[in-house]
Amino acid sequence: MNMPSAIDPDTAEARGSLPAVLQAELLPRPALQQRLRERLAQQRLLALCAPAGYGKTVALATLLQRWLDEAGAPARAVSWFSSRPGQDVAQLCAGWCLGLESYDLPWRRSPQALVRALDGQAGPLAAFVDALVQALVTGEPAEGVLVVDDLQALADASLPLLLQLLSARLPAHWRLVMASRAPIPVAADVLQADALRFTPDEVATLLARQGSAAGMAERLWQATQGWPAAVSLWQCLHPGGQDAGALALLQRDDMFDQLARELLDGLPAAAQAFMLRCSVLPVWSAPRCAAVAHEPQAGRWLQLIEARGLFMRRAPGLEPAWLMHELFRDFLQARLAEQMPQELPLLLLRAADTESDTDVRVAYLLRAGMLERAALALMDAASGLLARGELGTVQRLLDSFPPEPAARLPAWQFVRGRLAGLRWDWSSLEHAMSAARAGFLAEGWYEMASLAGVLQAQADIGLARLDAADELLQPLRDAALSPAGQVQRDSTLSWLHAAQGSHAAVAGDITRMTDTLVAGASAELWTQCVPNFRFATLPGLQAPVRRFVEQALAVAGEDALPLRLSARLLAAWLALSRGDLAEMQVQMAQAQADAAWIGLPGHLQWSCGCLNGQLAALRGDRAGVRASMEAVAAAFPPGSPWRRTTLYFWSRMADGVGDAETVQHLLAQQLSAETESAGEWPFSRQLRRLAQALALLAGGDAAAGCELLRDVVDALAMLDTVGIRGYAAALLTLARDDAGLAAEAREALRTTLQAAACYVPTLSTLGRPRLSRLIALAHGADVTPAERAVLDAALRLLDDARRAPDEAPAERNAGLAQQLTSREIEVLARMAAGESNKVIAKALDLSPHTVKRHVANIFDKLAVSTRAQAAVCYQAQVA
Repeated sequence: MNMPSAIDPDTAEARGSLPAVLQAELLPRPALQQRLRERLAQQRLLALCAPAGYGKTVALATLLQRWLDEAGAPARAVSWFSSRPGQDVAQLCAGWCLGLESYDLPWRRSPQALVRALDGQAGPLAAFVDALVQALVTGEPAEGVLVVDDLQALADASLPLLLQLLSARLPAHWRLVMASRAPIPVAADVLQADALRFTPDEVATLLARQGSAAGMAERLWQATQGWPAAVSLWQCLHPGGQDAGALALLQRDDMFDQLARELLDGLPAAAQAFMLRCSVLPVWSAPRCAAVAHEPQAGRWLQLIEARGLFMRRAPGLEPAWLMHELFRDFLQARLAEQMPQELPLLLLRAADTESDTDVRVAYLLRAGMLERAALALMDAASGLLARGELGTVQRLLDSFPPEPAARLPAWQFVRGRLAGLRWDWSSLEHAMSAARAGFLAEGWYEMASLAGVLQAQADIGLARLDAADELLQPLRDAALSPAGQVQRDSTLSWLHAAQGSHAAVAGDITRMTDTLVAGASAELWTQCVPNFRFATLPGLQAPVRRFVEQALAVAGEDALPLRLSARLLAAWLALSRGDLAEMQVQMAQAQADAAWIGLPGHLQWSCGCLNGQLAALRGDRAGVRASMEAVAAAFPPGSPWRRTTLYFWSRMADGVGDAETVQHLLAQQLSAETESAGEWPFSRQLRRLAQALALLAGGDAAAGCELLRDVVDALAMLDTVGIRGYAAALLTLARDDAGLAAEAREALRTTLQAAACYVPTLSTLGRPRLSRLIALAHGADVTPAERAVLDAALRLLDDARRAPDEAPAERNAGLAQQLTSREIEVLARMAAGESNKVIAKALDLSPHTVKRHVANIFDKLAVSTRAQAAVCYQAQVA
């Protein structure tokens, strides 16, 4: 199940809705219902555990519908999830969120993003449970129940952990109710099969209502042992209850199959064939059944089946659809495999063609043995899934393929590589795209082979194999590609040219890429191609990067949050580059608000962490520098060029705040043998030489340090980024001054000021003492007004950073216009009028997800936790 559609408020059921029972209740069971009602009131975790056919779903649906309908009961909520084989914990959590949509719970983080992050690990699962519990605690329903039916169908090793977390944290006014054919993997109050059987008295009451012969009830009970499914089927076959001979034929081991066989054989042959062919579908609707069974009379047969009460129930939704009892569907599928085995692959293919859910479509094709078509279906859906952050969903789908044959499928390898790229696993990306490229070429699919080649080159760049990347991209520079292929190519070329020091080429790459995107690309494609934050600091690149940001924000609007978050972080780097601290903080605050709602994607953690580290350094905050940069460095393995770059940036920030101990530790790591691996960008090679120069200066060898710094400054003329050349030149200036080389120091000062002009924080990160020395040197040097302005801007940035406190929460008595955006005020006014999120969304032409995020922002800014409290704040302001 794709997570966005799984939590779509537009398809949510009505408040308190429950699945219809499989058929009209055979007879009231007050004793069973009373026992269940008492358990529900007393226990926080309740489970019905019995084999198929014991009426678990009927019993629970009846219980909870009556519980919702009790006269005078306070507001109550139920979220019901019916599991299907092969589903996992992420889909269970998505289903619960869908069922809770109509209650407008005060989520403080996006439930969609929380579900997408679920990957079987404890951390994301705990984060989901924490957010769910917070929403349940502060939500308006006074009582609620989370239900999972057919728990045994969930094939997920993390299920016990989810249930344990809920057991420990579920609010006192909420319950967790489960039905399963297998043991429950958590301590709960469990009702077993014996508690669900019809008693002899209940069977007698049932048959007495139908006028059965005396003694028939005892014989039926003895034959079925009160098994509800067998009693129900027998009633379908013998509504008069008079056929004693049928009971004599029943054998306990295959009772259901015998009864089902007799029931099916009593139908017209065309109806039998129709039911067998449609048994591959979990939900039956006339259009889908007609397509799968190639039966134009599908609607007629469905009416007949429903009229006969053949273990069908209406599925919720606007279009008429039915669900078959799983036990009876299993019987139909067994007979299909027995009588029509040659049709099964074709039926599964037709079912896949009518299925919009990627999980189910891929499962159909795999079951049909059509691995290549399954891989193509996955590839078609993967772009959207990955752009929405559903990495766990894509990984689970990849894992559903048999490993050895899947490795030979280029489409499967392509998806595997795309996933690896988002995780910055460059080795896996390179291996997967190499295999995909070869496979696509063998099949004559040149467009996909070219795109795989572009992404393989991206991996080579990540591995610092620039020559290999250049060789792959060379024949693709002028190739005719689709718009998506052109964008990917230009994005990858921008990385290559930046690593090679060709800044003018990078500007051209970003300009062409933006032109293609502006021509009509989706927000998903924009999100895949956001320039690296370092590009905002390169000489001559601010204008094309700024254009990209402006266009991206226009495309993102209020709904495409991953794109908006990326663009705002890039806008913050642009503002910092020109020394506009106020604008940088505005963009950071907006980005952090988006990140608080959807989480911070892994590929943005480097950008955000380095930005926070830079800001902490400007403020002189040692602890802030350490906390920000430790988190960034931990994301990369030892020896990777990304880690080396991060260690350099960290040591530079630590040096600026006078954290000598940390600087020495980081320099030792940068100079250790493990960092001198074969994969090394030209840029990171100069960083290592810079670290060596700093170590020489720290050891008192000023002459050797100055010599090495001079070479580094010259080499960085084409590799300047984040002000590295100006920083190295400033160190050289100060080192020469310390050595008494006044003329050489003044010469180096001119180079320093010219190099620092494109990135204002360059000299600010030296720290105030060093910056003051440079200012003093400038007074005795022949510097131009423009060069002196660089020093003034750096000093002003330091002063602004020390003066500006962290963004403080708005005062409770401040006016709404000072606390909330105009859109948030609109949403608040409608909340105060009692409108639901769905109604507000329609009135303001927004998605319900966007309204939910606005509500969370309103709660945060007003320091409230419920809609009622927010309404009181609004009324107090407008009264």
